[in-house]
Amino acid sequence: ATAVTAAGGWSTPWRRYPHASTHASISSRARVSRVDHGQPDPKGEALASWLRTHRGFDELGVRVRFMGEARGFAGIAVDGVEEGDLLVRVPRSAMLTAEDARSCPIVGDVASQVSDTAALALKLLAERDAADGSAWHAWIATLPTWEAVRETHPLAWSRERRERALRGSPTLTRLDAMVASCVEDHQSITAALSSRGGGTPAPRVEDVTWARAMISSRAFYLASDDRDGDGDGDDDGDDEWWPDPADSGRGLDDGDEFEAFGGVDAARLDDGYHHHDSAGAFVALVPWADALNHSPDADERSLLSLTRDDETGAVVAELRASAAYAPGDEVHDSYGVGLSRADSFLRYGFVDVSESCGGGGGCEDRVDVSGEIFLRELLGVDEPTEPLFARLDAVGLGPGETCVTVTAYGVGESALAWCEMAASAASGEEFDGDFDGDFEDECVAALSRVCEAMAAGYPEQHAAAVGYERGEEWACGEDAAALVLASELRALTGFVEWAKKRKGRKLRRMNE
Repeated sequence: ATAVTAAGGWSTPWRRYPHASTHASISSRARVSRVDHGQPDPKGEALASWLRTHRGFDELGVRVRFMGEARGFAGIAVDGVEEGDLLVRVPRSAMLTAEDARSCPIVGDVASQVSDTAALALKLLAERDAADGSAWHAWIATLPTWEAVRETHPLAWSRERRERALRGSPTLTRLDAMVASCVEDHQSITAALSSRGGGTPAPRVEDVTWARAMISSRAFYLASDDRDGDGDGDDDGDDEWWPDPADSGRGLDDGDEFEAFGGVDAARLDDGYHHHDSAGAFVALVPWADALNHSPDADERSLLSLTRDDETGAVVAELRASAAYAPGDEVHDSYGVGLSRADSFLRYGFVDVSESCGGGGGCEDRVDVSGEIFLRELLGVDEPTEPLFARLDAVGLGPGETCVTVTAYGVGESALAWCEMAASAASGEEFDGDFDGDFEDECVAALSRVCEAMAAGYPEQHAAAVGYERGEEWACGEDAAALVLASELRALTGFVEWAKKRKGRKLRRMNE
């Protein structure tokens, strides 16, 4: 799917309905990993024992097991699981949310003064620091340490490491925005603690970054799947504060999405999203569910959503199996169907390199083109006149807020529609709604020139890696970053070729 998104974020910031864990564990494909499920795992057993004290929890024949330092924890089938079977059920009482932070007697007064993201980070840090005095101690013991996060999650990388790994890529801009938002959260927490008085020490920047990495990689946007038509109002979605792109984009001829902008890297759960959301949706850390690793083969059945347990009445989060599992198989959820390499890298710190995630597969090669850069190229000016875009600005789709997603196979209808609307506004003409009108060819040509210029800015070592895929099923660190750049470069060069062929076809038709 190609999309219009806003410039600093991504279209599906949380585990799409169920996002996923990014702990030091990395994704693996369905039924590839097999363990001796009869061997006890002390931390996994402690987590299950704690969750059994919550009404509504059900292990459903799954156990959480440690898979080694490189992969962290995972869900393992103890009994056979059929496709479509219920795989996870975790009650609301075991989760952590920004609302929990604000009602907490320890940090509630501070959490009430900061953003939802900062509030949730503060609550997580308070529970971590309480050690075995925390009700969530058994779960927190399964989370990666700061040392592990610093190696695997780009949010914790130094500026030098970020630039070295991502130079030339728009993904670097997105990552820098994420890092800046962590600093802002740290500053807001420090200021709120200072105003409270009492000498409570503020958390370090590293602490807030760790907590934000946990939220970025493990938090779920929870709403009702409404499968039973019970009208909870908790409609399952995939952005933390914007409408579900699946609702706004579905129905376009090319299946692309026209999305408002948001994202974990935009760093605010509460820019338009509030814990008193009339729909009842909220962002939560969900113990047990976050242990499941991603499979690119998992479909929307493996996306976490809210429901109410008929027997106990407890509000619970559930997901189902997208595949059958034998005893000992690792079970999976989906961190997002069709997740791009850049999004996977930024949110979770890994990139899937399996066949279903290679250009044209489960995570199509694609790259975001800045709306401002596109218009500069289209109009041949350094700075487009802002008043021309008042209508687009009014709905959050001004050039400074918008990116156009392109792939090696072209640009989606909704993305091209935005280009035409912006071009029409810049020309002073009234856009008549004809998405195949006078501006289409000019827009495609301008996008092609921008893509060609962007491709030329990629480091040579990454240009040489275009089309290269590692033999492993996943990569992290600099290997993951290199695959992100290679994927983006394939999208850029492929789009330029697509635009040339499109122009050639039109010329041939004109001459016939």
